[in-house]
Amino acid sequence: MDNLKDVSELSDMTKNSIDELYNIILRRNADTGGLQYFGTSLENGKITLSEIRNAILTSDEFYSLPVETRELKETYMSNESWQIVNQT
Repeated sequence: MDNLKDVSELSDMTKNSIDELYNIILRRNADTGGLQYFGTSLENGKITLSEIRNAILTSDEFYSLPVETRELKETYMSNESWQIVNQT
């Protein structure tokens, strides 16, 4: 994707929402590349938090986690339980 925003240009709500998805699903903080790619796409209206969640859930990194980690209920929480980024 061209014209990725710098992490410092992303809203705190965007960064926090993406970081929370990473923490719940991958058990780690979002990396700079993930924040830039997903954050830019989210703020430009090209992707939703639900689509980001699905992308992380189908990533190679997620499938490399131990099975017991992948089966935790918290991993599959719906976005309604998170603070949603205002995409308007």
